[in-house]
Amino acid sequence: MRVFLPTVFTLLLCLFVDPAAAANIARGGSAYMGCTATLSGILYPEDSEAVSAYFEDSDDAFHVLCLDSPGGSLSEGIRIGDILQERGVPTAVGRNAECLSACAVLFLAGLEWFNDGTPPLPQRLLHAGGRLGFHAPSLTVSEGSFTQEQVSRAYDIAIATLAEIGARKADWKLSDSLLTTLLRTPPSEMYEVDTVFKAALWGISVVGTAYPANNSFLNAAEACTKDYAHRRETGRVARSGTPIGPESRSGYEPALVDDVYNGVSIRLGGFGDEGRFETCVVSFTSTGSSGLSTEKQAARAIDAWGGPNWFARVDWSGGDVTFMLPSMFFPSATPLAAIAAPMDGQYMSVETARFLRPDIDLTSSGRCTVWRGDQLADNERCNQSHLRTVSPKLVYTDEKVFTWPSGVETVIKSVNFEPTVNGRAAKVVWDWEQPATIAGQCWFNEFSGNTFCFEPS
Repeated sequence: MRVFLPTVFTLLLCLFVDPAAAANIARGGSAYMGCTATLSGILYPEDSEAVSAYFEDSDDAFHVLCLDSPGGSLSEGIRIGDILQERGVPTAVGRNAECLSACAVLFLAGLEWFNDGTPPLPQRLLHAGGRLGFHAPSLTVSEGSFTQEQVSRAYDIAIATLAEIGARKADWKLSDSLLTTLLRTPPSEMYEVDTVFKAALWGISVVGTAYPANNSFLNAAEACTKDYAHRRETGRVARSGTPIGPESRSGYEPALVDDVYNGVSIRLGGFGDEGRFETCVVSFTSTGSSGLSTEKQAARAIDAWGGPNWFARVDWSGGDVTFMLPSMFFPSATPLAAIAAPMDGQYMSVETARFLRPDIDLTSSGRCTVWRGDQLADNERCNQSHLRTVSPKLVYTDEKVFTWPSGVETVIKSVNFEPTVNGRAAKVVWDWEQPATIAGQCWFNEFSGNTFCFEPS
């Protein structure tokens, strides 16, 4: 997309193209995405007038605008976004469609207003087979000589246009990290919303996906972790020191519960910081002998909520309620294209384990020591290999193998944070418990009475 500046300066978010390819808004679009209209082509000045005229003339009581555009005028994208925000028009990017640069900015204006006084909610749909990408605009200067006044004026307009996006943070309900990512991505690159985590963090609803083949504790933890990340991103829970990212996962002490209102459910604890942990209850709307069957659950979800995508409900102990899409139950790093269903509106299941990879640390070197009380019994160089895994039942296993020069191995294995040393019960020795002479990470072997420590190089 581009914002047009005076004379020779142009703020761009896409390549120059033939104006004959200017954006067009037409009635209809993907029925699966619920589109009442589709905006396609490159955004040029005055396209917002055509969009405004379309909605003024439309008799539809409710709108969903599908988008298929490589970008164009940034300022025009912002104007169209204002029109959508004021009218409460959700946005959508369907299968095989793309929404890049300026189009991605107006996509963020998708909101749904309610007649009962409920505050508007972001409503931005992305098909797993579609493409959504952001980057910062660039100031392009044609050849020639320019006065300092011309350059200063162009620069001021460019900065003012960027500030217009930030000024809409509250009205469009944009997060800080989204704005930062948009502005930090160089114009020559594209930050694509192409994984489950990227979409979940910013509240972009991914549709057109396969369903998880089962409703394991691990899959429920994946969904709750991403929803907690979004809640923290949008200020619904306090900022904390808990890592939030595509490699993070929270949730412990899983249990099956029978919710009298919501049917078979999975309860997980451990979201947030110590002292203010939240509990997440994932309800699947399937009862009786069907248990946690995802196929029956998908059919029930359609009956219960009237759409092909909502899959489960999450209730937080803090009071929030979220309706979950199937994509939320896949590992965070799962590529959206990998779980796009071949046909819309049909049930298809995929094993989430296909996208779960062990967290393997590369071998590192350091110094291994063995202590008897505060007396050093052994001290040699050694190598460490580290492997972390998690099972469908949400059993966390952390295994560190330390290889001594002789080839002998010391194995520290923790299952659900309970450590052993060479198969014997052990406990972590924290820094404040160690004598001043002992350095590194240490474990006390309750069988031998020795303390093993590793200090990385």
